[in-house]
Amino acid sequence: QAAQEAEFRPIFDVVGGVTEMGRELETILATMVDGMILFSTEGKITRANAAAERLLGRTLSGLRLDDPLLRMVYSDGSRIPYGDSPMLQMLRMRRPIENVELGIRQSDGSLRILSINASPLLDARQRMLGGLATFRDITQRKQVDEFLASSQEFLRSLIEETPLGVVVFDQEGAAEHVNKAFLKILGLESPNELIGRFNAFTDPLFAKNDLVKYCVQAYKGKIIEISPTAIDFQNKKVFSLDDISFVENAAKRTADGLKVVSLLLFPVRDRNGKVRSVVAMVTDLTERTRAERSRKEIEARFQDMVARIADYLFSARVEHGSLKYEFCSPVIEKITGYPEEFFLNDNWFWFKIILLDDQQRVQEELLNLFTQREDEGVIEYRIRARHGETRWLQARFTVLRSDKGKIERVIGAVSDISRQKEAEEAVRKAVGKFRSLVETMHELVVTIDGQGKISFANRSFYRVMNYSDRAVLGKNIHDYVHPEQVDAVKGVFQNVMRGEHSLRNYELRFRKANGEYLLLIMNADPLYEESGAINGILTVAFDITERRQAIEAIQKRNAELMFMNQLSDQFKSTVGQEELFQLVYEFLPVAMGIQHTDIALWNERRQMLLHQNGAAGGEGAHNQFGVRVSQRCFESGEPVVVNDSADSALVEPEWIERAGVQSTAAVPILEAGRTIGVLRVDDTREKNRFTEENIRYLRVIAQQLSAAIQNTRLYQKLRSSEENYRSLFENAADGIYRATIDGHLLAANPALVKMLDYQTAGDVLALHMPEHLFVRREDFEALKNLLRSRKFVHGFETMFKRRDGSVIDVRINAHLVTETQHAVEQVEGDVDDITEEKALREHLLQAQKLEGLGRMSGGLAHDFNNYLNAIINNLTLAREYLPPETPAAKYLHDAELAADQGADLIYKLLTFSRSSADADSYLAALRSAEEVVRVDVNASIAEAIEPLRQSLERDVTLVFEPSDTVVNVNAEPLQIKQLIMNLGVNARDAVASNAEAKNG
Repeated sequence: QAAQEAEFRPIFDVVGGVTEMGRELETILATMVDGMILFSTEGKITRANAAAERLLGRTLSGLRLDDPLLRMVYSDGSRIPYGDSPMLQMLRMRRPIENVELGIRQSDGSLRILSINASPLLDARQRMLGGLATFRDITQRKQVDEFLASSQEFLRSLIEETPLGVVVFDQEGAAEHVNKAFLKILGLESPNELIGRFNAFTDPLFAKNDLVKYCVQAYKGKIIEISPTAIDFQNKKVFSLDDISFVENAAKRTADGLKVVSLLLFPVRDRNGKVRSVVAMVTDLTERTRAERSRKEIEARFQDMVARIADYLFSARVEHGSLKYEFCSPVIEKITGYPEEFFLNDNWFWFKIILLDDQQRVQEELLNLFTQREDEGVIEYRIRARHGETRWLQARFTVLRSDKGKIERVIGAVSDISRQKEAEEAVRKAVGKFRSLVETMHELVVTIDGQGKISFANRSFYRVMNYSDRAVLGKNIHDYVHPEQVDAVKGVFQNVMRGEHSLRNYELRFRKANGEYLLLIMNADPLYEESGAINGILTVAFDITERRQAIEAIQKRNAELMFMNQLSDQFKSTVGQEELFQLVYEFLPVAMGIQHTDIALWNERRQMLLHQNGAAGGEGAHNQFGVRVSQRCFESGEPVVVNDSADSALVEPEWIERAGVQSTAAVPILEAGRTIGVLRVDDTREKNRFTEENIRYLRVIAQQLSAAIQNTRLYQKLRSSEENYRSLFENAADGIYRATIDGHLLAANPALVKMLDYQTAGDVLALHMPEHLFVRREDFEALKNLLRSRKFVHGFETMFKRRDGSVIDVRINAHLVTETQHAVEQVEGDVDDITEEKALREHLLQAQKLEGLGRMSGGLAHDFNNYLNAIINNLTLAREYLPPETPAAKYLHDAELAADQGADLIYKLLTFSRSSADADSYLAALRSAEEVVRVDVNASIAEAIEPLRQSLERDVTLVFEPSDTVVNVNAEPLQIKQLIMNLGVNARDAVASNAEAKNG
């Protein structure tokens, strides 16, 4: 019994513990503020605490969750559909539900709001036992929330209507609410552009400026007031008010987003005193600041304007014949060196500082001003300034009189004109110097009045033009201008007189006293009066007649040289004479200033000169009538020059009449000292046109033409040679190629394309030799190194890859191309396919090896045959001394058979090694088909395996299984035995240890 109690003691302890837990649970349920119920899987309430029955308003034990007596509704008072209770949904879904708000109708009709949480009860095997639900009365909290919501809505409407900009930032610094006024400040329409996007900590407006530190302080619980600041909301920048001007472009700055605002940041705390959000109140001070700034700027501008006036202003009363200063501006000290107090305290101080030489004149002018009843006047005088320097002053007076005409007051302004006086003196001196300078200038200086008449001309003008003063002064300048330029000169002078622009580098032809015209380069500028009106023109010109003639001569020479360069370039770039002739026809007349060019070449077949007409040559009168001059030059081999066509018998009168030729010249075209043609030039404008220099120039051109003719002949030969080479290249049996030294193919003939099994030469040229042709890249590198060291490689053998991947053996002969015109090194070579040749060589080598082996085996077989003969004879003699039934006799018999077989094998080797005649005799000695005997295969194999078994290793077994039937064949017995021996030996060599060789 004690043992039994000990066995169940743990169970008793557990039961006791559960009972104690049950009592504790009862206590907890009874004291809970929240209601709690337990219900089964069928939805029946099995247990409920007092708080649950109080909250639900009835006894709950035994009720079902869908019982109408529970009177549960939604929080808005609407009825819950049957079976849609949250506890029943939890039983169906087997998942907890949390914070579901439902209502319970009270006996007085009021609605109590409950927050319900429900979760399933599971056993140890996770099987559903029922459920547990808790109820919490949140009616007061809902009422408070509704009150807070209404208060927030009122506050929100108040914020929206306030004229101040308001933005509310959440705990993370993101804007969660903005009012209309703030949107207006930013120029935005919808708050969606800011809500959640505008952040006080990350937005560049705050992060890149000092505003972010104020936000940090506000989030720490401080109320921050920010003084008026200029903020560019569009570009996210903050400026000091001193850096912003609101007067200029004010409307544009406002449109661009620049505002002056003051900010007030204050934190909003939750119930725990923690800062929940920050409210920023923004006051737009832009217009007020602009108005204030405008007022200050206007005041500063007025004061600055007064301070910038260089004159000092004064106002004085007339008392007892003197001026009593009432006011004078501070500039008076800058002008005179004396403070304004000196003038205000002493009526005659202004007069005392005037130089003695000017005092009497000033008194007289003032007296005239006052007595002649003039209201305004100007007086210039000198004063002695405080530091001793003399200054010129100009006083401008306005006299104020009474109704009776009595002078009461004088106001005015006094200017320091010292620099003006110095400038006038300098101008007077400069005018004298300028006139001397103009007179001594090499340039021609002429002034013209408004009517175009010459009013002044310097000495250089008279010297160059050879005119006297009376001949040009007062005359119209257009009378001396070339008639072709008169209208143009009138137009440009009118433009200068209107002040539109000055004239620069204008070319003008001006007539000298002898009627000759000089070419001048002229500049012209307007002459001004003191009033600023234009009263004439100043022209400066210099004679460029000789310089222009020199330039034209240089240009002509340059044209000749340019033509020679073109001729030389054309000669280098072409091999045809027609192109060179055409160039001569086009550019030689331009270079020499002539009108016609002709080239005639001697025709051997027709025995006459034939004109080589180009586009400029034509078939006109020059070619028709210039034959005599060309013929004379061809026959003499010397140049022919006719400078006056009318006095030369070589020039036909019809040539002069129809073509108007005045001068002509011809030079021979020579080849190896022999005249092959004539180059002739004609001029239809001038006589005595051609000089010795022209003839030398034409000789040079004739040499170029001769070289072009020779070049044409060489080109024709070269073309024929190239055609022959091309035919050889295209029709060669071997492959021919050209490539760069690095293996990029440049040309390939059809034979190489066919050898590599490609369709076109373009397919082959796309290959890179070391990558796509050479099987071994090291062979290509070896070939390249040989070419660079030897320049030529003969018989280089390697392997090429064809298009299908097959390999061929090739032999390459190649050489390095050494022409300097190639930008990179190039290689030319031929490729021969030696695949078959190489195979034949290998077969021949194998045959030679076999022949040598046969000869060697013949010698060995002959010697070995002698040994076998001795062995066979001795075996025969030994067997005769032994009885046949003894084992030794049997062994000797087997040895004798093996020796006979060896002798037969030796005989075959000797036959193989003999000459062809011996082989024929051996074949003739073989039995014919009729003489071949029938051989029992089983017997022949049995005889052959006995000596074979003796030669096997101990771990190799030979088994013979003869056929059940007799097998007879027509054959040589010895050959059958030899065959079995060969098979056995091969099997012995092939099998592994402990293997078994079978014959059957």
